[in-house]
Amino acid sequence: MPDGSEVKEDDSIEIRIDIKVAGTGFATPEELDIRNAIEDAIHEADIGTIVDAGSGMGEMNLAVEIYDDPEHALAEITSIVKRFGVLEKANIRIHPPVN
Repeated sequence: MPDGSEVKEDDSIEIRIDIKVAGTGFATPEELDIRNAIEDAIHEADIGTIVDAGSGMGEMNLAVEIYDDPEHALAEITSIVKRFGVLEKANIRIHPPVN
């Protein structure tokens, strides 16, 4: 009977970004253009790898598996989101939370 010791913990850290969109459904093509531009900027800044992106229930979202210090990555991503004018609509957080 397995004792769980063979299960490896995933120690990756992500920055998750949720951005409110107009309405309660999916993002519009224009809103998705902004999300795609944010993805491109994150890639160009070499902060991490986009591991998930989606839209629905009044939000569009991204998950970035980061390469470096979580607080530094959070600051860089926050700056990028601000540059695209959607910071006031965004919830940006480290996952799992770092103590």
